[in-house]
Amino acid sequence: MFPEIGIELAYEGGMGLQQSAPRRLSAPARQRLLDQPVDETGYITQWGMFLHMQQVTRIEYLQVQVHVTGEKDHLMIEVQPDLDSTLRRRFAVPAEEARVRRTAAALEANGITVLRARNSGEAKRIVLDLIPAGSHVHQGASQSLDAAGVTDEIERSGRYKPLRPRVFSMDRATQADEIRRVSASPEIMLGSVHAVTETWSLVAASVSGSQLGPYVSGAGKVILLVGTQKIVPDLEAALRRIDEYAFPLEDARAQAVYGIHSGVNKVLIVNREWTPDRITVVLCDEPLGF
Repeated sequence: MFPEIGIELAYEGGMGLQQSAPRRLSAPARQRLLDQPVDETGYITQWGMFLHMQQVTRIEYLQVQVHVTGEKDHLMIEVQPDLDSTLRRRFAVPAEEARVRRTAAALEANGITVLRARNSGEAKRIVLDLIPAGSHVHQGASQSLDAAGVTDEIERSGRYKPLRPRVFSMDRATQADEIRRVSASPEIMLGSVHAVTETWSLVAASVSGSQLGPYVSGAGKVILLVGTQKIVPDLEAALRRIDEYAFPLEDARAQAVYGIHSGVNKVLIVNREWTPDRITVVLCDEPLGF
């Protein structure tokens, strides 16, 4: 699934990369994600390799660099797309201040709290300040949370009770019911979305939908970290951003890390939050995620 879009299931094994110029694949770019556990022990030592990928929109190829940053289970993927300049201007550039303010006001008017951050460091501080020490915290895989350093703080600092490592340690064959219960109703759910409209909608896509239930009603509190490059005029533009920009990038990332394709199988649209103070969106002026 989009790991901002929440990829949590994957093949064990190879990643399908090669160290040469890319060529198009004949297989469909959108392939169903198989229900296999993540191989957390695997790691990558090569970097600067090209990824084979079928053309989905106006992206000719994607270069993926894999950087190992210490421990074997901790790596960072940098996806460098050869994007059409029009597509980049439309979906990858931070929104102007007037648009950000208009979007924030629309969300606030519909029951969603909005906080502003100038950069990823400030965004990290704001997110962590919203989470009491000792809280049970869950998240799907998120490039935005990873880039801001939130994931490491939640899972490695010892100040919180992260649920994702617990879920990954469970046996899907024998503990599927427990995994579902643990994942469905965390005390605090972290994540992001793929588009925010100026008309107050939050839009997120997913392969399995595992993070969407907590967003909707399962979690006690939801904190979404969103770069302002994800602000779009309306729902039509939000869906185009997912299909033409976010999906190709996440599909490349999924192939690089897990050796599988991603997919836009389920799409969530949140127009209003019924419970006061339940959903907080942290809008960051620095681009984060896809």
